[in-house]
Formats: sequence, structure tokens, C-alpha cells
Amino acid sequence: MKSIQVTRNGPVIFTPVEMSGKSGPDRPFLCRTVSSDSECRPILVLMSVLVTSLLMSCGPVDIVLADIPSQDGGMEFHGPPCSSNADCRPDSYCEKLTCAAAFGNCRHRPVFCPNDANAVCGCNDVTYWNDCLRSQSGIASAIANECRVGASCNSTGAQDCPDSRASCAKLVSEPTACSPTVTGTCWVAPDVCPSMAAAWSRCGNQHDCDSLCSAIRSEQPYARVLDCH
Repeated sequence: MKSIQVTRNGPVIFTPVEMSGKSGPDRPFLCRTVSSDSECRPILVLMSVLVTSLLMSCGPVDIVLADIPSQDGGMEFHGPPCSSNADCRPDSYCEKLTCAAAFGNCRHRPVFCPNDANAVCGCNDVTYWNDCLRSQSGIASAIANECRVGASCNSTGAQDCPDSRASCAKLVSEPTACSPTVTGTCWVAPDVCPSMAAAWSRCGNQHDCDSLCSAIRSEQPYARVLDCH
């Protein structure tokens, strides 16, 4: 019978090997010659295609060791569909387009956040200093600006707040509104406050001026003033 030799970098080579005895109806040659016998060419083409497919299937395979987003909490990363944070990995949360949306996509929680001031109101009625801090807390969505009717609080240490990272910010619009019993609202501010104008004074001490971030984190009554000395 015939023998077939296959090389990785060359063509398939058919070596005609005669079966015992002469060729005939009972013992035909599979292929007399490669170059001259037209019966060989369909077999050659078929075998070439098969061998090429096999060689291509043996190529290198990429192995994913880690799935790393392009940036901390970047919008470019979208994981599987989710309805709540329970559907996502521990380092991710369920990001939704709106607070009312039933489903969203798992997204990495950012590890580090800037301290730029660009307040948003989370679905939990907590005001976040910026949207990155909201994502870091795993809150599904937010709307721009400070919460108009935010989660209220009276105690310190965020005991009354939906987010354990929050501060009970006791801010009033002017010094005449200061009171020892000021009701606060829940804010999440950065751990390190940015350098910004000191436009808030501690109630009862107009000479004690601080920035908004510092006033929030102090959890003491502060009033907004036009001229703080």
C-alpha cells in the first residue's frame, strides 16, 4: 500500500509503494505517481488542507493571568450583567445607568480616587465629593451635584448614614442659623482634603475658618461666610 510522509514546512509527499502482487480490481495501487496520475491530485489537495488546518491549530494560545482595567474604576471595563453587587466579584460592584435601572454591569471599584471637588448624589442619598468616591463605595449610580434632600444624621462617625465611610456634615447657610442641635447630612469626602478657599467658619467662632472638605470631616456645625478671617 501507499505510505504518506508529512513535513511541517513542506508539502505532503506521497511515496508510491506497491502492494504485494500486481495491481488490479482486487489490489489496486492507491496512487501510482504524484506528478502524473490525476487520481492522486484530489487526495493531495485534501491532505494538504487537513495538514494545514492541523498545523494552524497547534499555534500559540494566549493565557489570561489577570483581568486588569485600563484605569482604576474606568468606564471602559464592563463585566457580566448584574442586578446587585452580590452578582459581582468582591472587588467590583454593579454599575447602573440610573438608580431606577433593574440591571447593570459589574465594574471594578477604584483603589485610588482624586480629591477633586465635583459632588454627586448617590442612589443612597449620600453626597459624594466626586463620582470616583461613589464608585469606590459600590453605589450603583448617581446624579450630578449635592443631594437636595440628602440622608440626614445627628451622630458622629456615620452611625446614621447609609455609607459607613460618610461623615455627618453639619453645614448651615449663614452664621445666624447656627445651633447646637443642627441636623447634618451624610457626605463622603476624601481622606486628604484638597487645597481650597476657606469659606466656612465654625459656629460660635467666626475666626475659625476652614474649607468645605475640612468642615465636612470635622462633623461640627459650620456656617458659610462671605469673608472669613
